[in-house]
Amino acid sequence: MMKRLDATKRFDWIMSLLSAAFVGGLFLDGWAHTHGRVDNTFFTPWHAVLYGGWGACLLMLVGTLLRNVARGRSWRAALPTGYGLSLAGALLWFVAGPTDLLWHSLFGFEAGAFIPASLRVSASVHRVAVSDGHTMAAFLRFKRKTSTDEVRRLLADFRGEPQVLQLPFAPERPIHVLDESDRPQPRLDRDRERGMAVSVGRVREDGHFGLKLEALVHNTIRGAAGAAILNGELLKERGLLP
Repeated sequence: MMKRLDATKRFDWIMSLLSAAFVGGLFLDGWAHTHGRVDNTFFTPWHAVLYGGWGACLLMLVGTLLRNVARGRSWRAALPTGYGLSLAGALLWFVAGPTDLLWHSLFGFEAGAFIPASLRVSASVHRVAVSDGHTMAAFLRFKRKTSTDEVRRLLADFRGEPQVLQLPFAPERPIHVLDESDRPQPRLDRDRERGMAVSVGRVREDGHFGLKLEALVHNTIRGAAGAAILNGELLKERGLLP
């Protein structure tokens, strides 16, 4: 196997300077984005420095590779030791560059430090450091337009088979719809109906989905032990137990 070349000091210095221009362009572009120095185009002076530094590095590496191959060296041994990865990294920018352009085309260009993205976001935030009580944020989309009042009524009126059969461990109302703007809360609502009922609150319209709401339930009662007891009662009522 042909031995790789050792880089000369001249080659190392040239690559160091070109790499410094490339990395400097990266920091310069980052500075421009965070200081409102960009406009609605991909072709900026900052990108010129960044991509110019990259292009110079690539040309230096490819030129050296082709020159040494023409002199009879193998492709594997045509670059000085350690510069094979440099070439691989430079070639990866053929993916990074178009991806950068695509990203800006889809999501916009900063006119300041931050601008609204061209995608719609719907979020709900909870504090979750609790001992018991699981909170869920539900985002709902319906086939037809549905009002918050209709959803609240349907949830509050729901009764399942355990309620019809009046099983001992079944909650009288499996779903409680709350009116307060700051409910449900784990410590205030998890023990509703011995921990067997679900508390629903903040039923509201959502600009991206149709509606969104918060639901809370006791995870170790309704979600585990209490549900096991209720399932046993239902199995007995249905005659499925030996």
